[in-house]
Amino acid sequence: MQLTNSLIVLFLEVFIISCNLKDNGETELRQSGTKETKLLIHESWDHPLTKMERLKSLSTEPKPFIFNNDFYLLENWRSSYLPGPRKGVKKKEIWIAHLPNGPEDYEGRTFISTPLKENSLGTAIVWEGRVYVFGVNETKNRKYVEMTRSENLKTWSEPVKVFDSPAGKIFNVSLTRDDKGFVFLWETDCLGKPFTMCFGRISSLTDNWNDHIIKDANYGDHKYTGGPEVVYANGWYYLLYLESLEVGWETRITRSRDLIQWQDAPEDRPFLTHNVNNKNLPYSEPEVHEINASDPGLTVYNGKVIVYFTGGIQQEGADLQWAIFNGTIHELMESYFLESFKKKPLRYGMVTGIKPEKIAYYKELHANTWEGVLKKIKEANIENYSIYIQKIEDKYYLFSYYEYVGNNYEEDMKKIAADTTTQRWWKETDPCQIPLPEASSKNEIWTTMEEVFHTD
Repeated sequence: MQLTNSLIVLFLEVFIISCNLKDNGETELRQSGTKETKLLIHESWDHPLTKMERLKSLSTEPKPFIFNNDFYLLENWRSSYLPGPRKGVKKKEIWIAHLPNGPEDYEGRTFISTPLKENSLGTAIVWEGRVYVFGVNETKNRKYVEMTRSENLKTWSEPVKVFDSPAGKIFNVSLTRDDKGFVFLWETDCLGKPFTMCFGRISSLTDNWNDHIIKDANYGDHKYTGGPEVVYANGWYYLLYLESLEVGWETRITRSRDLIQWQDAPEDRPFLTHNVNNKNLPYSEPEVHEINASDPGLTVYNGKVIVYFTGGIQQEGADLQWAIFNGTIHELMESYFLESFKKKPLRYGMVTGIKPEKIAYYKELHANTWEGVLKKIKEANIENYSIYIQKIEDKYYLFSYYEYVGNNYEEDMKKIAADTTTQRWWKETDPCQIPLPEASSKNEIWTTMEEVFHTD
């Protein structure tokens, strides 16, 4: 009789799980009485994001956005992160930076305006030819949110208060557009265990938030959360939030249809996590390693999702970084919930000149490429690598193409650069080449080209 009862229980468990198989191949394990649901984990899963570069910047809570087809970045600056005296100064401002060459050229950015002073924890959203910036005012103990807007990013409207905290302080804000209007989020320390994400919906970006709070729409009242970004795509609200670990913090992802019932991605699939190999952090001893990956900001640029986030040790000094995903925001967010996922490679096309008298030697070198060089290229997650040569008018040029399939582009490129065999190889190839002015100004050989078309 005991064996029969066990078989019945086993049958019911299998039946319940099988009834929750979804059309898109996902498997849910629903637990009654809890908010979250967990996905069963499949081994064949690639992390979708590729970390690109540490930007050597102390800016925090970044928000990239596209305006009039140009790339911009909202940066939250605190006086403690600026050069000069760091103690006793409370200045906080929100700045707008223009990156005319896109996210690859952070050093070439130009700061064009300061839309909000005495504000921090800000964000930006573009709608109908205007950029709207929202920030948490610091003069009144983080009790309210201000908004300003601009049509040219240089002159801004007078800031107006759009939200008074119902209780407690405000520690972050985020907005996204859905099918009905705009959803706003604020992070509070006054609902459950700090911190909790609360939500509302407005029809216009100039509306007052207090009148449009959604009852019971919150996340994280039972655990530590923070550093949020809310994104709407294909009927889902995706929330990126900070999870506290035994050592450090990482950004995780959850999703909801109604902002009330939430489904977490598996715990071993963080949206972003810190890298203990990252050292030489701002305002830290050289051997202190990174423990933070928080406050992501997303936008779409040239068919790819660009993600900026705060690394380093945020309490002491941020270490701004960026990552990339080859696809749409919906594909990126949904990949964390799929049973299996294979990410697309990043494609790179590059160009440099070559000296006519060196062409024969360059061809001879590459007809017998050293095994150590080929091995290091493979170890650095580079595939499908080709180099072409073409005469244009009276000059010769080399065009290269390769695909990167790893998770940390900057780290893998450093491994190649540190390889002694590769260094000896470059001593043979570099004298053959004539860098274009853009590369030459950066002491580089190859210039990255812009992709204008691709089809699989």
